[in-house]
Amino acid sequence: TTHVLVDDADPARILGYSADELARGNIRQLLAPDTKDRFDAYIDGLRRDGVSGGLLAVMTRGGERRMWEFRSTLRTEGVPIPIVRGMAHDVTERFNAERALRVSEAKFAAAFRSSPCSVAISAMEDGRVIEINDACQQHTGYQRSEIIGLTAQELGLWIDPLDRADMVADLKKHGKVVNREVRWRSKAGAELTVLFSADTIDMDGETHVLVGQRLRLASARWRRSARRRGTGSTP
Repeated sequence: TTHVLVDDADPARILGYSADELARGNIRQLLAPDTKDRFDAYIDGLRRDGVSGGLLAVMTRGGERRMWEFRSTLRTEGVPIPIVRGMAHDVTERFNAERALRVSEAKFAAAFRSSPCSVAISAMEDGRVIEINDACQQHTGYQRSEIIGLTAQELGLWIDPLDRADMVADLKKHGKVVNREVRWRSKAGAELTVLFSADTIDMDGETHVLVGQRLRLASARWRRSARRRGTGSTP
């Protein structure tokens, strides 16, 4: 029988019970429905090892689900019946925040991988590429293994170094760059006109740059040049 012996009123108060109510109850009654199936395995492990710890989902009197981080020890010597002494901390807010972060990261990873635009992440400090998506490989002609760890300058992607200098200056000043038309060079040597956007993001406490590019089949600059060639005019 898993009755509760209460020596601290705080858990009872948090759950919405009095200490006497909690002491008269069974611990299984406090567990969330999806936790009850795992409780027998928890008891078996406690009997086998004498100690257990982890997370348990419990329900308050008002029906709110709370997450408790616990550590329990089993005492069998010198007592008429086995006693489990447990300490628990309410970690609901931390648990929910971590779960929301995991969901957010999963959504970002899915959008990053599947985006039809060329997307890359680079270090703010030295510009070295951390990650790229499939579209970036297709547009530049470089495989992931050929790009990761290098900078755009080392790869020779920027045709006009001034374009990059202007982008870096604006990124540091404003924190982002949106739809800047620049010229890149692919691995095969082809000139690519792209709409370049960049934003700063925090990863593991360090500032990185999230870069996105969309290919333009014909830039305004190229169209002006073509019209001049067609009419025989000079700039």
